[in-house]
Amino acid sequence: MELQLRRHKVAIYGRVSDEETELAIHGAVVEMTSMPEAFENWLALHSLQYGRSWATMRERPDRKITSVDGYFYFVDLPNGDYTLRASLPKAGTRYGTAEVSATVSREIPDNINKTANIALPPTAIKGQIVDENGDPVGMAKVKIKGSSEYAFSDGDGNYFLSNLEASQNPETGRTAEAIVSARGYYTNSKTVELFKGQVVKEYDFTLLSADPEDYNYNLLS
Repeated sequence: MELQLRRHKVAIYGRVSDEETELAIHGAVVEMTSMPEAFENWLALHSLQYGRSWATMRERPDRKITSVDGYFYFVDLPNGDYTLRASLPKAGTRYGTAEVSATVSREIPDNINKTANIALPPTAIKGQIVDENGDPVGMAKVKIKGSSEYAFSDGDGNYFLSNLEASQNPETGRTAEAIVSARGYYTNSKTVELFKGQVVKEYDFTLLSADPEDYNYNLLS
């Protein structure tokens, strides 16, 4: 018996990352939302052998899950225009979705291996923390009340607090309380609005220096 080996050719590949930090995202779902008619017809026939399980399959010719390093790839695609959408369902509302377009053409040199990197927008807030004199406060802790997520400001007083839960409705957002504390300062807080897949950049805080003899202020909450 003569065995024939078929080499699958990668047609589209890319990496899914966090839009702000550029870190790789593992376990993201990358699926085709539009494709050439020839491939769409092939998928329809291919799905018949899987029956009802087709819709719930983790990976398919038109759906991939990113690896530990955030990469994905699609193989053996016909020429044409494709649209890929990335999401992270297991993260709930902590990330939004993103789309990218790619064209496969064997007539254009090097275009068969089309790169399609996708950056997922996180649900986050960012801003700066200063004291009453306008000087930056480093190592200030920022957290959302009732949440385990927190971040610290850098030497310039800038902070970035990500991986937050928002409302399922992207139009209304979720109202929450952000609490900021730092050693030697009175704690401050304000109401913030969290929107799925959006980084709200307008939440700056001013911390007032605490009286060393006032033992009622919160050193680090």
